[in-house]
Amino acid sequence: MATLLAYLVGSGGANDIANGNRETVAVINADRQRLVEEVPYITFSGKNVKTLVTDVGIFEKIGGEETFALTSYIPSKPKQAVEEAIDGIKERVGWELKVSPNLKEAQPVAKGEVTLLRLFDPKGFYT
Repeated sequence: MATLLAYLVGSGGANDIANGNRETVAVINADRQRLVEEVPYITFSGKNVKTLVTDVGIFEKIGGEETFALTSYIPSKPKQAVEEAIDGIKERVGWELKVSPNLKEAQPVAKGEVTLLRLFDPKGFYT
């Protein structure tokens, strides 16, 4: 089965594509104004958004849950304690943070992965 990777900005056509997918991965910078408990305006249902990748960690819907749980965190400084990292992440989300019992520290991104991402954004607006 093929996987389609689409880089979407804005809502022109994104609704049709996102609602037609089995799974959508959303990528966003974390802050309370973006990661809210309820959204005031919906451009697509979001039912297929199973993974949320942010600059502080990865959030996933685990076991059919409706809400996201933190499954992987990105330390904000070297040798940061897990509890300190989680406290910092809690300050950047607008909901009561659930933490996976299998929480992992994110590993650095491989050079090839960065190169691939930059192909989608050659002028560096987003990466």
